[in-house]
Amino acid sequence: MMNYLLTLDALSIASSKQLSFPLTLTCCQRDFHHALTTTWQIVSTLRRSLGGFDVMHGKLLLADFNEDISAESGQFTFQCLADGQVQLDVQSNVQLIFDFQSTLWQRLEAVSSTLDYLQQLCQLQSTELCRIALNNP
Repeated sequence: MMNYLLTLDALSIASSKQLSFPLTLTCCQRDFHHALTTTWQIVSTLRRSLGGFDVMHGKLLLADFNEDISAESGQFTFQCLADGQVQLDVQSNVQLIFDFQSTLWQRLEAVSSTLDYLQQLCQLQSTELCRIALNNP
């Protein structure tokens, strides 16, 4: 069975300034304070990692939780689980900002390297208690 992660048309890629990649971070802990603290540490690690990744024909940014906060910055869901633990789900976005004069093929190269990097990052940063997943937009 195929799992479509992203479908884009050529015109939208060529004419847009940026592309958004939705991420969900799910953290289960004994209480909400620990879930939030762990989540914040993972977000900080993700931000540093994205800043250090050299994507050709663009740059990657994680939605800002400190300044310039908007509705698109993230959504936070707090849940109580049946086993007594709690779960914090954070939905956010990684933005790929395209170089101004990059061609369609250069932008597709940036998209493909970003997808590869984000999938690898999600696998490396996920643990038994905290998972990071790349979502369909």
